[in-house]
Parts: sequence; structure tokens; C-alpha cells
Amino acid sequence: MYEENILINNILNGDIDSFSALVNRYQNRLFKFLLGLTFCREDAEEILQDVFIRAYNYMHKYNCKWSFSTWIHKIAINTFKDFYKQKRKKDFVEYHEDLSLYKIDSGVSIDQAYESKELYKEVVEQINKLKSDYKIALILRCAQGFSYQDISKIMGVSVENAKTMVCRSRQTISNGLKMKRGVNYEL
Repeated sequence: MYEENILINNILNGDIDSFSALVNRYQNRLFKFLLGLTFCREDAEEILQDVFIRAYNYMHKYNCKWSFSTWIHKIAINTFKDFYKQKRKKDFVEYHEDLSLYKIDSGVSIDQAYESKELYKEVVEQINKLKSDYKIALILRCAQGFSYQDISKIMGVSVENAKTMVCRSRQTISNGLKMKRGVNYEL
């Protein structure tokens, strides 16, 4: 955090290389987060560019009492929401067909790989049915590993509300899979 504060101070003094260092530090994590929200590589890349533009333009408003990670994820969420308002898209976005997103062992049969892909598509469908805030809370917790306290700061809700959103998201997905597959999934 100390190193980030030095970078931010340098950025505020006009050092573009420090901003590049900050981008390099966060671009992969933010891209994965946005891909988890959009399930579309092109949209995630476009939103990511806007996130860093906004972060640069609003760097003077950053409060060093907050974690930079929390601050930039909050910008990412707002940028994601704005992007879909502008495009007049609903929360539902088609799943990504890129099989590189799946972790499949080399010893797995084709049938098992197909089943894994089908389950992935069904989970994505269930995630896309979630309300936007629930989807964001779930991805922050499960895919990004944020604490409930960090989620509450990023989303501007109480810690208890963050826990509730994640819990209800998991339950909704589990219930949706149970209805579709007839099998109980524990998430």
C-alpha cells in the first residue's frame, strides 16, 4: 500500500510511468473481474480501458486511507453499469465460448469435458439472471477474493448486506441449477 501511495503521488505530479506501473499491477485482476461480469472479452476490454481513463482523471480524488484496490474496483463497477446503460443492454450477456476459460485436466474424457462446458453455461445463465448488485457482490467475493468488508466499501453497503447479497446469489444459482438439472449443487 505504501508503494501504491508513492506511485499515486508521482502520478499526481505528472509521472506517466508511475501510472503505467499501476495499470500493469491491476489490469489482469480487473480484466478477470470484468470478464466475470460481462462474459464477453470485447466488452470487458472496452470497459477496462474506460476504468483506467476514469482512474487517471479522478486520481486527485483518491483517498489514501482507502485501499487502492477497493477504489479502482468501485470505479470498475460504476464503469460497468454505465457501459450497459449506454449500450441499452440488459444484465444478460451470452456466455463466452472460449474453452481456455475452463480448467480441464488432460486426463479428462471428451464426455466429461462436454459436461463441464454444459455446467459452465448453465452456471453463467444463472449468474446472468441475478440482479446486477448481487452479481457484482458474488464475483467480488468468489472470483476476486475480496473480504465482505472490502465489498461493503466498494459497493457502498453494510458488511451484513454484502454477506446477504453473496449468500442469496449462491442460493439462487444453486436453486436454478437444481430446477434445471434435478441435482443439488452446493456453492
